[in-house]
Amino acid sequence: VPTFTIPGRTFPVEVLYSKTPQEDYVEAAVKQALAVHMGQPAGDILIFMTGQEDIEATCHLLAERQQQQG
Repeated sequence: VPTFTIPGRTFPVEVLYSKTPQEDYVEAAVKQALAVHMGQPAGDILIFMTGQEDIEATCHLLAERQQQQG
């Protein structure tokens, strides 16, 4: 089996988990992303979702909420 080595840099990552199960995980992810965005220095936020529909809903809600706040 061939082995591939891809050079690059690594970046520190902070992983955040919910302490309790969330009934609406899209809404919970949006709230957490906005809290991180407002309370932390500039950086990237990566949200893992279960499928395309959830990704699109999350993006839509984030854009909508940022317009309301800005």
